Amino acid sequence: MTTRFPLLRGAILAIGLATAAVAQTGPLPLPSPPAVSQSEPGHAPLQERYNQLVQRQRAFNQARDAHNGRCLGIPTNESARIAACHQSKQQLDRERAAYGLALRDYEANQAFWQGRTLYLRGDYDGAIAQYHRALGLSTRQGAFDGHVGDEIDLARAAKAAKAGDMEAANTLLCQIEDRRNARPGWLETQAQQLFGKVRTWMLRYRKKFEVRTSGGICAVRG
Repeated sequence: MTTRFPLLRGAILAIGLATAAVAQTGPLPLPSPPAVSQSEPGHAPLQERYNQLVQRQRAFNQARDAHNGRCLGIPTNESARIAACHQSKQQLDRERAAYGLALRDYEANQAFWQGRTLYLRGDYDGAIAQYHRALGLSTRQGAFDGHVGDEIDLARAAKAAKAGDMEAANTLLCQIEDRRNARPGWLETQAQQLFGKVRTWMLRYRKKFEVRTSGGICAVRG
């Protein structure tokens, strides 16, 4: 009867069983290719991460195969070889765990860039869903090439503006404007473009609306 010990367990195992356990686990999974096309934002950074993960996956699988070739069926009296194989297995364990985290962050970035693509297509609900999925998958702070909370507010503002709720759109855009100085870039450009449309509409209908933020008052006066 074969006893199974998953690689990611941190428990101390008997050396002979530990070396045999490696053969019972499969190779690392390949990442999925970039989910956005070359003409859409995010393809280049996703492709770079994808290539790095593919190389890492292949290197691990080669190391695992070499480990199995050296370490399976070692006579119990060869303690030095068993100890070396136990150390080799621990290295494989660490790399498997690290690869798993890197793969999750890659999938989180897949969702993030799909969110931007859907935003630019005008699918604001789809964009918001992908941004939330990105947050759920991410394993660390700063995993994205942008601030997901601001991107969610931008999509919510665009959705509100599309539905004619310019005051709600204005409120969200004021909140973004209050935070954006520390994070200039793509989002700032998009928010300013949408802000212009919202303010034009509100002025046309002589709306007066103020939003108080930590940075002061963001106002549109008709």
